[in-house]
Amino acid sequence: MHRMLESERRFVGTTEECFTHFINQFPGLEAARLLAEFCFPGIAPANAFANLEKVLAWQMGKFFPGGDALLRLRCFLHLTGRYDVVEFKRLNGDAQTLALTVAVGLAKPKEVEQRLGYDAPSRPQPQGLWRILVQGQGGYAQPVEENIRALNAELEADRITQIQTWQTSIERLYEAAEPAQAQTALPVPAVTPEVAAAFVRQIAATTALGNAIRGNPEATQAVVLATRGGSDIRELISLLESFS
Repeated sequence: MHRMLESERRFVGTTEECFTHFINQFPGLEAARLLAEFCFPGIAPANAFANLEKVLAWQMGKFFPGGDALLRLRCFLHLTGRYDVVEFKRLNGDAQTLALTVAVGLAKPKEVEQRLGYDAPSRPQPQGLWRILVQGQGGYAQPVEENIRALNAELEADRITQIQTWQTSIERLYEAAEPAQAQTALPVPAVTPEVAAAFVRQIAATTALGNAIRGNPEATQAVVLATRGGSDIRELISLLESFS
C-alpha cells in the first residue's frame, strides 16, 4: 500500500503506484510525452508516436515496462522530487547514482557492464547490472563497488547537468498543470475517436495546417489515440501542430 509523507508531501509506493499517481494528475498528453522522451532516449522522431503509445498503454493498465524502461521510469519519478519509489530506495547510494547515470543517457547498460567487469570471463554475469539496478539485489564484490564509485565520479559533472535539465522540464510540466487544475470553469468536453477522425479530415481539407498533416496517417492515428486519454479539442489542435 502507498502512503503520503505529509511533512514532505512525498508519495511513497511501488513504481506502479507512483506512476499511476503521477500520470493521473495530468489530463492531457504532456506528461506522457515527457515520460516517453525520458524512458526511450535516442529514438528517431518517426518512432516518437509509438513510444507515446507505450506510455499510454502503461496508464491504461495494458502492460507495465521492464528492463531499461522500468529503470528509467523509476528514476524519472525520483527526479520529480515528489516520490519515494520503494524499489529505488532499496538501492544503496552508489547504486542509486549509477541508476541515474544510466537513466539520463550518459552510459549505455552494456558499456556499464563492461566497466564494472561483469562481462569478464572470470565473472560471467550478463544480468549482473540489472540484478543490482532493477531487482535491487546488492552484495556485489568490492572490485565492482569500487568500479561503480569510479564511474559515478567520472561522470558526476555531466550527470548533474542532465539531471538539472530534466528536473527543469518536469517543473515546467507541473507549473503548466497548476492553472488548469485551479480552473473553475466548465472543462472542454473530451471527444470520441470518431469525432476526432472527422475533425482531422476537416482540418486537412480546410486549413493551412492541413498541408502539414494531409496524407500523414500518423497524425490521424495520434489524434484518435489521444481521445482515449480524454483529450479535449484544444489539446488535439496542439498535437496536430506538432506534425507541422
